[in-house]
Amino acid sequence: MATVSPKLSYSHYVELLPLDNVNKIQYYIQIVEEQNLSVAVLREKIKSKEYEIKYYIRPTLYLESNVEIIEGNGSENKPYIINL
Repeated sequence: MATVSPKLSYSHYVELLPLDNVNKIQYYIQIVEEQNLSVAVLREKIKSKEYEIKYYIRPTLYLESNVEIIEGNGSENKPYIINL
């Protein structure tokens, strides 16, 4: 179990408690500590889904931009995309 950070106020924790993922909560705690974020800025980062963008959307875009196209046999020339 993680300890309570002295850098976060009660109001920060009120914003974090409704989150459904422990990793997401730890991510936001870390950025609040590192960047000394106010509650309002934390709220905006949560609302803009910064965690999801960083860990789910960007890696997918990176992988898709670096996919090597493999030609099919015969008349099919469709690229194959492998979902990891």
